[in-house]
Amino acid sequence: ENGICVFPGVCICKDGWSGASCDTPTCATLNFCNGNGACSAFEQCNCADGWEGSECNIANCTLRNDCNGNGFCPVPNVC
Repeated sequence: ENGICVFPGVCICKDGWSGASCDTPTCATLNFCNGNGACSAFEQCNCADGWEGSECNIANCTLRNDCNGNGFCPVPNVC
């Protein structure tokens, strides 16, 4: 369903899927979750603590009161 098997054990996967049976999601269009999370389903990132957004590319500074509106949060909880 996520690809076409051309020979036994050899499949050509559709975009967004990988693996011998094309059953592993890649999140390629989500920049592979930017290294700040894991691809948990097709085009769905499960972000690591401190990261949010569909691509896990937005640092969360809630423990720093979101920098009190006076700064920028480049990495989690660092203003």
